[in-house]
Amino acid sequence: NAIILGSKNIEVNKAGGNIQFEIKANISFSISDPEVDWLRKVSTRSLTSYILNYEVDANPSYNSRSTRLVVTNTENNISETIIITQQGGDIVFTLDKSEINFDVQGGSIDVQITSNADWSITNIPSWLSVSRSSGSGSGSITLVTSANTLAQSRSAILTFTAMNTTISLRVNQDAATATIQLGVKSIEASRYSGSSQVYLTTNGAEWVATGMPDWLNVSPSSGTGSTYVTFSWSENSIAVGRNSTITFTAGEQSSSVDVTQVAAPGIISIDATQKNIDAAATEFNVNITTNNSEWYITENLSWVSVSQTEGINNSTISILCDENLTSSSRYGYIYFYTKDGSQSRSLYISQAGQYILTLDTTSVTFRGDKATQTIPFTSNSYWYASTTESWISLSRTSGSTSYTSTDVTAAANNTGVTRSGKVIFRLGDSYTKEVIITQYYIPTLTSSA
Repeated sequence: NAIILGSKNIEVNKAGGNIQFEIKANISFSISDPEVDWLRKVSTRSLTSYILNYEVDANPSYNSRSTRLVVTNTENNISETIIITQQGGDIVFTLDKSEINFDVQGGSIDVQITSNADWSITNIPSWLSVSRSSGSGSGSITLVTSANTLAQSRSAILTFTAMNTTISLRVNQDAATATIQLGVKSIEASRYSGSSQVYLTTNGAEWVATGMPDWLNVSPSSGTGSTYVTFSWSENSIAVGRNSTITFTAGEQSSSVDVTQVAAPGIISIDATQKNIDAAATEFNVNITTNNSEWYITENLSWVSVSQTEGINNSTISILCDENLTSSSRYGYIYFYTKDGSQSRSLYISQAGQYILTLDTTSVTFRGDKATQTIPFTSNSYWYASTTESWISLSRTSGSTSYTSTDVTAAANNTGVTRSGKVIFRLGDSYTKEVIITQYYIPTLTSSA
């Protein structure tokens, strides 16, 4: 007893169609119904053997498929299996979109996949989630993204692969509005050179700093995203504090830092520290140099006038000294101060005295006989008087300013000629004035014979 199959393995092309196979047997048998819907029994005819006809549908899948038919004789416990295998069809793989655009708020969008094969998705960025990254056959997937908090748009290209076929899907999301914030709003800089770091926070935005003066540097002064920014300043050598507002701008947003540097101590200098002048009224200039400091002048000299007693930065002032009408020299100081009291300078002024002797007359005339006359005068100093001739004598030869005259006596002139001499007044070592003394002679009387 036997069942003989014409073929135990039957190959069917992807297009399908009719197939037949032969069964020879000397015993009764039964054939199982097809296990799949794509294979259907058409007819059976018997001649010397059994010829079975089946219809096979076209294979819509890229994958091959197979099924079996079992020929069985239960009485003799005999069975044979026929394997029917159909080739896979052409690959079918499409997406209903080639590009997706999300706004800044994000959301979800469905993508329809048409496929007759297994497929997978790769190159999925962290900011995008996919409802499933692999599958088989046609279906839909959902792409979901949250709000974009960055000031930069973002995009990714997803790769869909089915067997040896790939499709790219571009996903874009709009940028958020730029934000920018600095860690501090103000910096207090010492007068010495130095630096300070400030953390700048943005949501990935491009930014630029503006408003830097020549004494302040910002590094970096532009960039993208969050970073530390270094503020570096040079030493402040002037006596005025300085300030600058540095503005950092990202898109339409900005944040500022006020940098204030303290003033240097005031510095003051003058182009002369001593001035020696004579007794005449004298005017001279003094040049004041400062580091932009405010300054003022003090003096308590009644004989000195200053054209300007306060000011700022460099100046030229005029100093007027009155005539010294005394015989004594005089001196005093003019003091120059910075307004913050950090520095001062002094100018020493010395003015010589002058001798003044005023004579009421510069000549005195005597007759020949002995006589006395008074010479009035005034002086501003102790005075001395002397004569050049022995026949001239003085009632006082020295005195203070309270003595304002001296008497001059001329002895009788018996010489027979007019004679002259001098009274010399002296103040100090060398100041002198003279009075000319002239005396006529006494005539000699003669008798006639």
